[in-house]
Amino acid sequence: MIDLLGYAGKQVVVTGAASGMGAATAQLLLDQGAVVTALDIAPVNVSAAVSLHADMQDQASLDAALSHCPARVDALFNCAGVPSPPASLEDTVLINFCGLRYLTESLLGRMGEGSAIASIASTAGMGWRNCKPLVDEFLALDNALAAGRAWLAANPDEVADGYGFSKQCLIVYTKSQAATLAQRGIRINTI
Repeated sequence: MIDLLGYAGKQVVVTGAASGMGAATAQLLLDQGAVVTALDIAPVNVSAAVSLHADMQDQASLDAALSHCPARVDALFNCAGVPSPPASLEDTVLINFCGLRYLTESLLGRMGEGSAIASIASTAGMGWRNCKPLVDEFLALDNALAAGRAWLAANPDEVADGYGFSKQCLIVYTKSQAATLAQRGIRINTI
C-alpha cells in the first residue's frame, strides 16, 4: 500500500457507504489505510472498521450512529443521497441535505485542525443563485430534521425539484461554513 492521499491511520466517516460513490469512496480510503466508519441504511459490504445503520432522514437513527462514531474524526465524506423521483421531494431534501447537515454539525466537535469535509453536490444545484432567498430561508431553520420536515410540509408549492433544491442548499451551506471552519483549520468543500 502506498499512502498517496495521506489517509493512512486517519479516522474517516463515510455516509452512503453501501453503494455507488459512497462504497467506492470507502474502499479507496480503506486501500489507503484509513480507519473507516461506514454509515448507510443498507448493509455495507466494504470491510470498514465499523459499519453502522443510519437513516439520513431520521434524527434518532443518526444519533444512535453518532454514539458509535470515533471520538476523533479526521475526515467526513458525505456521499449518501437519493434521486427525486423515485424518492419523494420530502425524502430527498431530508436525506440529501437535512440529515447531512445534522450529521456534519454533530461531528464538528470531533474534528480538529487539518480535518476535512467533502460532500457530493451536483450540477442540479448550480442554479442556487436564482433560488438563494428560498435557500437562505431554509438554511435559517434550526439544525433539527423536524424543522426541515415541518417547513417542507408548510410550503408544499415553494420547491418544485427536491433534488435540485437539496443540492442548492448543500452548496450554499458549504459556502456559508467555509470561512468559519477555515479559522479552525477545517476544510469543507462540495464535489
